[in-house]
Amino acid sequence: MIRKFLTAQYSRYGYYHFLRESLKQKKFEYSDIVSPKNKNAEEIVIVGSGESLNDLSQEEIIKYGEMDSIGINFSGFHKSLKCKECLIELKPDSYSLFAKLITNNPGQKMYINHFMAKNLKDQDILIDLYSKKNIFSFDVVRFRSSSISTFRRLMSFHLRIGHFFVRKPIHNGASLVMALTIAAIRKYKRIHIVGVDLNGSNYFYENGDYLGHPWEELCSRRTPEVISFEKNNKKHATQSSEFAQQWQEFSIDETVPFIIDYLKNCDVQIVVPNPASGFNAYLK
Repeated sequence: MIRKFLTAQYSRYGYYHFLRESLKQKKFEYSDIVSPKNKNAEEIVIVGSGESLNDLSQEEIIKYGEMDSIGINFSGFHKSLKCKECLIELKPDSYSLFAKLITNNPGQKMYINHFMAKNLKDQDILIDLYSKKNIFSFDVVRFRSSSISTFRRLMSFHLRIGHFFVRKPIHNGASLVMALTIAAIRKYKRIHIVGVDLNGSNYFYENGDYLGHPWEELCSRRTPEVISFEKNNKKHATQSSEFAQQWQEFSIDETVPFIIDYLKNCDVQIVVPNPASGFNAYLK
């Protein structure tokens, strides 16, 4: 057991050293992403990639643009609503698309979940991304349990106490869980949920405003199995226990309601402006 632990630690830090040396700087360190970026802010908007983003009014875009904001994956590339922070958690074969979209804009910080990015075959893509001034790395807490009740107890402990010692958000089932736990740990009083449609609708980039490469390639990455499930069930794949079990995780139908209850007990108000969003079911 000791040998396995030492081997894992050597592999982990050896890989850090490799990246640091490749970049010839000490920038590659896990960011304390759970610390508030604006300590006086009481509101945050969490932005998903649903097609309802395209229906936002100019007034809403301005309002959300002034708040602290966390975008999930490709929502950071919406043409109108620009998130201040973005959580990037992609399958290894999608980073080449992400690299083509990213711009060296210090005003928009991109945080890559290195737990998944480290499996990227073409490490040159990752090294190039980390060389940009607005790209950072972060790590997550991944509680592994076959029991949802045990997972919820661990989650509750981390949100109340554990995060003081382990400065990481929780991940299980979807990037939405990370965004919600970051908002919880930062202790915002009001959380706006925008573009998190969860109703079987398309993504914002599946329309005429987002044509050509790499958007068309991104659309083609969705498997027929996932598309069929989402259209027939009016849900997102991350809400399915069947899909979640393939990833040895829980669905957001099992995790998000618990986070919502925790937030409500902390007197946090959750606002979902889209009445058609499936997220509303978690607020009942």
